[in-house]
Amino acid sequence: MAQYNVFAGDPGFITQDIENIKAVTKEDVIRVYNTYIKDKPFVLTSFVPKGQLDLVAENSIDADIQEESINNATQVDQAAIVEVEEIVKSPSKFDRSIEPAKGVDPDLTIPEVWTEVVPNGIKLYGIEHNELPLIQYSITMDGGHILSPACRGFNK
Repeated sequence: MAQYNVFAGDPGFITQDIENIKAVTKEDVIRVYNTYIKDKPFVLTSFVPKGQLDLVAENSIDADIQEESINNATQVDQAAIVEVEEIVKSPSKFDRSIEPAKGVDPDLTIPEVWTEVVPNGIKLYGIEHNELPLIQYSITMDGGHILSPACRGFNK
């Protein structure tokens, strides 16, 4: 909804956008295909796993790309580097070598964190921020090997 607010000026535009998408017909799709895609120039790339040439797109042309081993990488010959001319700094109206004086600290409003425990024991933590019509959440839970009886002694 935030993107609709930014780009359409209305977070509620999502409803109209969904209706626009639902109104697309088979004829609309075929018309767009015939107008913009069918018989137009295109580039088709075909990447397949090594040795599985039967998966290559029809009429493909081998690009003859040579795979190089990073183990055989070479170092840059420092003697071959040509001396670069000195870069002249742009003139400035003030001395950039002197650190500017510290300005006034900005006002910082830290939101209050609320907590709650729901009847099944799940702990909730939240911050309310009403600038945009958004809801964001994350769930964190223990799982995997850390819960294995063999590993329980290591997570202290």
